[in-house]
Amino acid sequence: MTWMEEVLTKFDILPGKIKVVVHDSGSNMAAAVRLLEEKHGWASIRCAGHTLQLIVNTALKETTISRALGAARQLVEHFKSSELASTRLKMKQEQMNVKKNALIQDVRTRWNSRFYVIERLLEQRWPLAATLSDPEVIPRGKHYLDLKPEQWALLEELKQGLGPFQVATVYLSGQQYTTISGLPQVVKGLTRAVHQSQFETSSGQSFIASAEKGITQRWGSICTFSAKKTLLFLQLPWTPDTES
Repeated sequence: MTWMEEVLTKFDILPGKIKVVVHDSGSNMAAAVRLLEEKHGWASIRCAGHTLQLIVNTALKETTISRALGAARQLVEHFKSSELASTRLKMKQEQMNVKKNALIQDVRTRWNSRFYVIERLLEQRWPLAATLSDPEVIPRGKHYLDLKPEQWALLEELKQGLGPFQVATVYLSGQQYTTISGLPQVVKGLTRAVHQSQFETSSGQSFIASAEKGITQRWGSICTFSAKKTLLFLQLPWTPDTES
């Protein structure tokens, strides 16, 4: 809080010029912004991208989901580190007339990288299975690298469940429009998507239940506009960056 006020003084910015503070959901930031709101009347808006990441990451922590994603990561890492496995995979892709796309590694700080991992693994499932059955590629005793049938089924559901969140992430990363103005529609779309999801696996159902709970807890009032909120949205003169 003190640091922010010092910045205003340094650059000769009047507190009355500030309308809103966009911040992540860290407890220290939330506490600081709360004090600034009381002192200067600045509105507090949590970063939508960060909030979305928290919702998805929490939903992916279910034990079976975490294990399936861990197995997927191990599988990808093997093909990335083995030139023989990578070369044989390309041969199988050509033989089976499947796109010669490389596997994708996830980035732990970006939830949607796991969506891309899942999407690419499902695309390459059968060339992967054929490659993994080659004893020259996978020595006897290491066939655990292939995912179990129930894990592949779960990845199919996760791809479907994560799809709407990926669309929301792309929208919230926009730089040519004011993303905050579309946030209520994004939240409504995500809520509708999770309500319409019908999964067979208990883990898939757990993901949807957790995601729905996260949306309600973190964005439950986002679609309820008061006169003050509406005025704030109309007054915002800036375009948020990719983290807003």
